[in-house]
Amino acid sequence: MRRLDIANVSHRFAKTLAVDDVSLGVEAGELVCLLGPSGCGKTTLLRLVAGLETLQAGRIAIGDRPMAIGGQRHQVPPEQRGVGLMFQDYALFPHLTVAQNIGFGLSAAARADGRIERALDDVHLAHLRQRYPHTLSGGQQQRIALLRALAPEPGVLLLDEPFSGLDVYLRQRLRREARAMLAASGAATLLVTHDAEEAMFLADRIVVLDHGRVAQDAAPMDIYARPANPFIARLFGQANEFLGVVRGGVVATALGPVPATGLADAAPALCLVRAEGVEVAADGGSGDGYVRARVETARPLGPASQLLLKPLAEGVQEEPPPLVEARLSGTRVPAEGSEVRMRPRAEHTFVFPGDG
Repeated sequence: MRRLDIANVSHRFAKTLAVDDVSLGVEAGELVCLLGPSGCGKTTLLRLVAGLETLQAGRIAIGDRPMAIGGQRHQVPPEQRGVGLMFQDYALFPHLTVAQNIGFGLSAAARADGRIERALDDVHLAHLRQRYPHTLSGGQQQRIALLRALAPEPGVLLLDEPFSGLDVYLRQRLRREARAMLAASGAATLLVTHDAEEAMFLADRIVVLDHGRVAQDAAPMDIYARPANPFIARLFGQANEFLGVVRGGVVATALGPVPATGLADAAPALCLVRAEGVEVAADGGSGDGYVRARVETARPLGPASQLLLKPLAEGVQEEPPPLVEARLSGTRVPAEGSEVRMRPRAEHTFVFPGDG
């Protein structure tokens, strides 16, 4: 199997710089997720690797073979790159059966050696062999599209939002199946998603893109626990945000004082506390590090509940005091109107320079 190398790649559409000096590598057998909001350059980068866009600047190589070199008119055609590509809408051929879709692009020898049958058996879909795509469910189409991409045994596999069209339950189940299939393939896999939870579940490594640039490249838990900036922290769920000024090594927030390690005294600071990082005690009395609050709303979300809390402590600078969102596991939560205590958990609290 082969490694994918992307070096100093940039790409423009008219005046829009869609990809800005991106460099990253994907090892054989590794799954890397490109994570970011719409318009950050994820799909453009995928299309450049696939050869569906002409490389303007930089270099793309698979193994020791250059696929594209910007400015040198060196562009290996897509069909000669040894790349498997799975589109967001699956792009199955409507006039071909399931078996014919999977076998599209395979040599006669590969089709004759039973590769299609083995692929269908692996995902328990052999009974669909002669069916047409329009007769399949969304989950079945997704698995057939992935089998088609994997059938030629590509060295590099590119997936563009492969689970976005599925309902929540099916998406979770197919992620598990797809992860096992991709690991077994040994391909260097680059997967595009805007879903942080999906990236956390699937990826060996996450590359966050922001306005076409790499904002952070790290293992999933490293990015979750140590986001490089507020943009990345916000990708991983709802957070309470407080602007303040560092005084004596801390910044005052509606959740109480928060350590501002690394920021100078009198410097502006932005404090983010994830909703799941707000610790809530049902006892309304005082306690070390806790701030008194009143439960404004308490709404069940299934396995968790959402609370909106109004700080009652003196010294809160903002008027009216900001409501604090907390997410608690389980179904037993304080009643609306009751008084509680709250404080931030250090592992879910991040302080950044507040000057932009």
